[in-house]
This record gives sequence, structure tokens and C-alpha cells, in this order.
Amino acid sequence: MISRVAGLPKAGVDVPVEIHFQPDGKGSERWRRRFDTRRYGSVMQAGGGRDAGLLIEHFGPFDLLFRLTPEPKGLAWSLVGWKLLKIPLPGWSRPVIECLESGEGERFFFDIDVAFPVVGHVTHYSGWVIKSP
Repeated sequence: MISRVAGLPKAGVDVPVEIHFQPDGKGSERWRRRFDTRRYGSVMQAGGGRDAGLLIEHFGPFDLLFRLTPEPKGLAWSLVGWKLLKIPLPGWSRPVIECLESGEGERFFFDIDVAFPVVGHVTHYSGWVIKSP
């Protein structure tokens, strides 16, 4: 139910994926994603002030605060905070979101896992996309 409400990918194998990145020229970038017929979007922005050093994903009324860490296999994203309508939510309510991304040539690889307190595991998806002209 959480995946459906959030528009996250539904279960499948070899699902066609499209990702479009659109910088706004002011330091933010809109990400539009399509997994088969399910679409969702968000805006990525570098954190400032108390959130300096973090990447913020604006996803509907939520702000997801990620710490990015370089690792031998790629760039790891870990959710370290979240807000609803700009109001910080308690740590005990925060989902666990772990992501590893990497690239090789024209391919962009991703592996994302999401779990919520009490509810448990919500989604896991991985795969790759090819940069298009």
C-alpha cells in the first residue's frame, strides 16, 4: 500500500525504466522516473544551514535527507532524516532507505532498498539504465 501511494515501482522482473534529469540552473535538479507504467518525480537539492552536507530529495510533502558516502563499489545514499511540510519527523518514524549507485561507460547502475518501522520491508529494486542522447 505504501509503495502504491508513493508511486514506487510495483513488483516485476525486467521492467522498462526511464529516468530524466532536468537541472533548473539554480542548484536543484528534477528527476522524473518511469517504471513500466508507474511514474513519479522528485527534486534533488544540496542541503543548507542545519542540513548542510546532505542531499535533500523533495518528494511530495516530504523532504528526505540523505548522507552520500563514496564506497569502493559506488556512491552510497543513506536516509538520515525526514520532514513533512518542512517539519522534522522523529527518528523512530524514519524509514530505512539504502541506495548504491555507480556507473560504467554509458550505464548507470542502481540498487535501492526501503523499509519502514513497524511495517517492515516495502520495496527493493535494482537495475541499470543507459544514457540516451
